[in-house]
Amino acid sequence: MKEHLIYYISPILLFFVPIQGLLIAVACGILIDTITGVFKSYKLGIPFQSKKLKDTVFKLIIYQSSVVLIYLIDHSLLGEFFKQYFTIDLFFTKSICIFLLFIEIVSFKENIEEALKIDIFKKLKSILQKSKSIKDDINEML
Repeated sequence: MKEHLIYYISPILLFFVPIQGLLIAVACGILIDTITGVFKSYKLGIPFQSKKLKDTVFKLIIYQSSVVLIYLIDHSLLGEFFKQYFTIDLFFTKSICIFLLFIEIVSFKENIEEALKIDIFKKLKSILQKSKSIKDDINEML
């Protein structure tokens, strides 16, 4: 019985191997967003609620299901269409994953900015300006 089950499940799992990295990336994005959300609530003194974790699990299920569904559509319907115009395999699936990761990165940025009371873009801009001035100083020495 166990061997028959393996014969039926293995092809299904092997069908989804091309998107395993994308699924892991989306799950990691959600995990990092959750960690920064907990950090933000700790730093701001907001009591932690288990409802938020339940929402995170629901978000994980929805995101993973949507990636799998888009992969099925991309593989069976849109794959050949996109291959005519783009050289990227699974273009639509990867685009959706990038969009989902962008959502998580924006949430991560907001959590860090609220928790530490800083503006990340201003900090990056000042770092780039300092590095440019250091580069100019080095070029003047040479």
